[in-house]
Amino acid sequence: MKKTLLILCVLCVSFAQAQLSLPFTEDFEGKTLDAPTAPDDYVQELTTGATGTSTYITGVNGTQVASSSALTYDPDGVKNHYFRTPALSCTAGNSYTTVIDVASSSKKVNFRVITSTDGGVFDAMEVDDVAMTASIGTVNDVKDQTDMPKNTPNTVTLNFDVPAGATQLRIQMYVFGVNSLQIDNISITDDNVLSVGGVEANAVKLQSNLIDDSLTFISNKTISEVIAVNLTGGQTVLSSNDGKTFSTSSLNAGVYILKASLSNGATQSFQVIKQ
Repeated sequence: MKKTLLILCVLCVSFAQAQLSLPFTEDFEGKTLDAPTAPDDYVQELTTGATGTSTYITGVNGTQVASSSALTYDPDGVKNHYFRTPALSCTAGNSYTTVIDVASSSKKVNFRVITSTDGGVFDAMEVDDVAMTASIGTVNDVKDQTDMPKNTPNTVTLNFDVPAGATQLRIQMYVFGVNSLQIDNISITDDNVLSVGGVEANAVKLQSNLIDDSLTFISNKTISEVIAVNLTGGQTVLSSNDGKTFSTSSLNAGVYILKASLSNGATQSFQVIKQ
């Protein structure tokens, strides 16, 4: 795997799609089933001579997902399979958080952040510069690789600082051989700003990402609404009496993405684990 990624960096694979803006979220519910993902800049790359498909399907989580499948390879060739998100505009030096649900027919899925200074050539960031966690299974920090049950939804979180000079980024996933990848509920945010309104991100923090029957925000802003999204895309609106502490007693144990809306229209996302 290290050799494969090194080759990728040396070759500096070129992409020519226009970038989108952050914050970026996608749950694929508005996509046409069986339509190809390429027009939306979800890019599949296989070894020369291999065959595969990348389409929108109903995933193992029961909701619509983007799926990339490798079907055949040259028996004597390398069996590489990459799947990438669209190019997104970013700010060099800023900190970013990516949350993405993934399922695969392979137990092992590698994640890399790739960045570009010109929108044409993307280089992989060093593994040591990306912090990775997963809701299930284990994480190999040397490879930024998850080892997880096959065909089981897993929420992966990546935290990183964009390198100097970079103006665009993509999230790249890799599996080996004849395997499939499914991605869903993508959230990519700049930790230095909220979605709207130019409010500093540290104006809103969670008291803890491990929760029981309630969660509390530390903020000088009033939070008007909090929505908890589970791994299958189900949403629950949390109730509060003061705009700071919200009840989570109705949530089952598991991993959730919280979407917090402030009274001024700004939004921020958090990942929590209900115990």
